[in-house]
Amino acid sequence: MSLVERLRSPEPLVGLELRPPRSDLDSSGSMDAWIDMRHAVRRLAGEGHWVFLTDSAVGQAEEENLGHLVANLEGEVDFVRLVPFLTCKHPLEYCLLYAERAASRGFRSLTVVGGDRDVGPPRCVDHAYLLREKIERRVPELELGGWVNPHRDAEEQVGYLAEAFHGDYFLTQVVSHHSANRAEALLREAKRRGVEIPGAFGVFYYRSANPATLERLAEFF
Repeated sequence: MSLVERLRSPEPLVGLELRPPRSDLDSSGSMDAWIDMRHAVRRLAGEGHWVFLTDSAVGQAEEENLGHLVANLEGEVDFVRLVPFLTCKHPLEYCLLYAERAASRGFRSLTVVGGDRDVGPPRCVDHAYLLREKIERRVPELELGGWVNPHRDAEEQVGYLAEAFHGDYFLTQVVSHHSANRAEALLREAKRRGVEIPGAFGVFYYRSANPATLERLAEFF
């Protein structure tokens, strides 16, 4: 069962988003981080969960998710349950080859997002839907997803889904019980517009609920 098929099924979905090691770690720190992640991914996927792997989340450079997943988990985990992120913060040809590599190794889904404009290298295209369109043409067998932000205007966000999304599913920025009304508004507008693209809403596990964490998250709301 692919991610899109799972999102369309009536049962609740539990997926988890993990971050690869930061690219500025030394070799020992990177190895330890990947060993921990390997065990976590094996356990979570083995329990039937979907695991999403970020690409330079919150503007912090990370090691490439795809290469390490293939090197450390091929043959041990069904890659259908692993969903890497790819940002536009790479050269265009790299992004297209990345999608080809993912499909050739058995990944079925790829979440393509823009990436933080304010830090790091420039985007290879202005908006993520343009990269999804190119990947869609080159690797049509991949399910593609993107971001929708429930904290912004619902008509605007659903408009993106309805018009030129070039995707099969959407994920959202973090919501909580404090902003459930924003998620409800997004779903109402999608129903009104007849948009049937399935999606999943993100929540945040406050492993360390300190002011610095909250201030960093606030930048994205």
